[in-house]
Amino acid sequence: MNTIRRSRWQRVTERRASVSVEFALVSVFFLLPLLLLCWDGMFVLAERYQINTDLHDLYYFAWSNPSKATATASVTNFLTALNNHAIAPVTLPSGFQPSLSYDCLQSDGSTSPATQSAANSGTQLESCSTGTLETMATYQLTAIVNLPVPMPGFSGPVILNVGGTIRIE
Repeated sequence: MNTIRRSRWQRVTERRASVSVEFALVSVFFLLPLLLLCWDGMFVLAERYQINTDLHDLYYFAWSNPSKATATASVTNFLTALNNHAIAPVTLPSGFQPSLSYDCLQSDGSTSPATQSAANSGTQLESCSTGTLETMATYQLTAIVNLPVPMPGFSGPVILNVGGTIRIE
């Protein structure tokens, strides 16, 4: 009777061992790539959060310094200060310069284009015959995220772009 119990016990332990080996194989081929893909995804999500935060900080910079809102050197220096602890540096896209646009805000909430006229010095002056003059700043930012674990189909750097326009005056 003891021999029958031992053989049953041996069969049960052999089954448990085979399940453990199968789980180890499954975890290597399915769970490990899933974990690595999640790691890459966290890097992309963290940088997406960073680039959106930098855009909002740039808006605050434009509100605080309307005269420097479109000065490329000032904006670049501001972004350099923000990039001290970033996953990937956030920069202005190649060839892009921040720009200003002008509208006339009407009392009903609509806008109309501002009128441009040349001053004696040759500069352009914007004015509104009706409504209030609005000054808008337009920005675009880009970041290139190198993934820590390149995966097939997701390899290579991920390029994130964000942009927007904000009223500064």
